[in-house]
Amino acid sequence: MAFRSSRIARQHFNQILPWQERVSALRIIQNDIVDANRANLLQLTLNPLSKRAHLPELSTGDILPPSWHYTLFPSLCTESELASDGYDAIFAPPSPFNQRMWGAGSLHFHTQNPLLIGQKVSETMFIDRIETRMTGNRGPAVYVWLKKEIQNDMGPAITESRCLIYMNPEFNQNGKTEPQGKSDRHDSTKNINTKDYQFKESVTPTPMMLFRYSALTFNTHLIHYNQRYTQDSEGYAGMQCF
Repeated sequence: MAFRSSRIARQHFNQILPWQERVSALRIIQNDIVDANRANLLQLTLNPLSKRAHLPELSTGDILPPSWHYTLFPSLCTESELASDGYDAIFAPPSPFNQRMWGAGSLHFHTQNPLLIGQKVSETMFIDRIETRMTGNRGPAVYVWLKKEIQNDMGPAITESRCLIYMNPEFNQNGKTEPQGKSDRHDSTKNINTKDYQFKESVTPTPMMLFRYSALTFNTHLIHYNQRYTQDSEGYAGMQCF
């Protein structure tokens, strides 16, 4: 049985070689403007218990808070170009690797060059590397490491890395990316030593907050706003905000 699975895995991995060669050469460049309107809408979204009158209005020249750049550079895909889970499929491998799972991610902020509201900015997105692996009872998987480089007129401002894992759903016994009741495996705060942090804040997002955030970031991944899909197809206890 193990030999048969290994043979099938090799066949599947060989099938993606033309795709791997093609996407490894892709470099997607987008231009945008750090817009005060989007920043203020995000501020309203992330402060659900505050009153609008009590929140400072962000304007040209203000520093964009960390991670608020996700309202920039929306995915330029039509609905027909999205995967079945609502995520863009620009760098997705071909069938049978149709089931996607978040693997890891990191952000590096160039603190001497923050993004300012009103600035013209650009993002370059490309493949950092691609690996094929056997993942136990989940079978063969394709690991796609993406890199995003964001810069303004002064140079690099933010560098992001993310790893997306694509699996063959036929090898996944329950057909889900996360076993039922195990969603806390994605709580990244559980394994972080916070003793050196200057502050810590916990936020419990509401369905309305998740919907507003998804709209502002043009994120159509269903696990952020569709409860039934999140539970039935992905196996999470509730909608996700990671």
